[in-house]
Amino acid sequence: MRQTGSGNRWLDVSLVCLVAGAWLQLLPLPESVLTTISPETRTVIEAVRLVARDTTLTSVSVEPRSTVWAAGVLTANVLLFWSVCALFQRGDIRWSVRVIAWLGIVFATLGLAQAASGSGAVYWWWAPFGEGAEPFGTFINRNHFATWVIMATPACVGYAIARLYVSATDDPTHHWTARLVSVFDGRALFLLFAGILMTVALLVTLSRSGLLGLTAATVFVVLVGSRQIDRRRRRWLGAYVTAAAIIVVAFADTDALVQRFNQTVATSSGRIAIWRETLPLIEDFWATGTGAGTYQTAMLVYQESDRVVYFNQAHNHYLQIVAEGGLLLSIPAAVALLSFLRLARRRVMSDRTAVFWIRIGAAGGLVAVMVQNLWETGLRMPANAALAAVLAALVVHARRHQSHRDEQPAVKIPLPSTGAASRLTALLLGRIPPVCPLVAPCTGRTRR
Repeated sequence: MRQTGSGNRWLDVSLVCLVAGAWLQLLPLPESVLTTISPETRTVIEAVRLVARDTTLTSVSVEPRSTVWAAGVLTANVLLFWSVCALFQRGDIRWSVRVIAWLGIVFATLGLAQAASGSGAVYWWWAPFGEGAEPFGTFINRNHFATWVIMATPACVGYAIARLYVSATDDPTHHWTARLVSVFDGRALFLLFAGILMTVALLVTLSRSGLLGLTAATVFVVLVGSRQIDRRRRRWLGAYVTAAAIIVVAFADTDALVQRFNQTVATSSGRIAIWRETLPLIEDFWATGTGAGTYQTAMLVYQESDRVVYFNQAHNHYLQIVAEGGLLLSIPAAVALLSFLRLARRRVMSDRTAVFWIRIGAAGGLVAVMVQNLWETGLRMPANAALAAVLAALVVHARRHQSHRDEQPAVKIPLPSTGAASRLTALLLGRIPPVCPLVAPCTGRTRR
């Protein structure tokens, strides 16, 4: 039977309630109803718009145009999540990770080139409207670029590990060069290159929240994945990680990174002030919130700090959801998150194919952004929200059909790969001829 949505009733129903709640914030209400459920809405609207009090129908959103945009983005990403879940049921999911890898290479290259040129304009042409903006590549804010990268990098690495399991061999009867060649799978090298390039770009941004998020993702993948691999393959995985770390550190500006993290204590007072001044907003709008996407407008009234800088975000995505959505959005969002975590655990732990590593990589990306959201609100950007929806589908999708490659067990010792990169490596080693692609090196057996 064909599955609809995510396959989990609680998750799908909570997502529907979340979308419906965002649109309900735009519903015009009579004065008596509005005063009962959200008495401070009219006060904020009058203060921001500088208009006299009237009795016309008003929604609970203090800025309807912003709520229309936010609700539209939310609806689009929920539909994207369901659509990708349905798409992944029908066949191979690897193409989606390859697309993410290619996009990551493009975004990272543009960002590095812009940083090297010293240009503060997007594409070297468009200057940001906001003061103090720090564009990086295609993103106006370097922390928003970091959000995209910390989600994409673990997904690419997870696919690379899956390729390692399909191609690598530790058979002691094989010469060490044959075992080494089997690791140098062409597609795995491409995915690792994408991951390394994105990590280097992340280091150049000096985004502290991004680096902490990527560290959390690495710890998650290692802890969960190490239970599924044997001792021999841990050596190859360790070699991959060590080589990647050496390359990344070689390009890192360690002095700038140390200086950036030393500023954490000095700059944390600003975020604490934002969080503290957001609490009265939550108290006044605890039921329905100020409206999705309206935090900046509401804080024009509730900000008590120096108005040299206006608070346009809560610097904590969870706090901002509560402020903008109240119980109306916070309850379905919490139910959706808990339902997703439960479904993700079941789908990941029951997967005995190489797709297990793709799921783990995608889950690592989501862990990274959940950690970063303690300090940032990068998922407000449509591109980041769309990537998060795709990764969520990668984690929890149900498989109706499995390709021959998907049937490969997560722990396997197959014949070594004889791809172009493998044959080139073998030629350089001078031990294995680069021809006869149907014959496995040093075995005399033909590949199926």
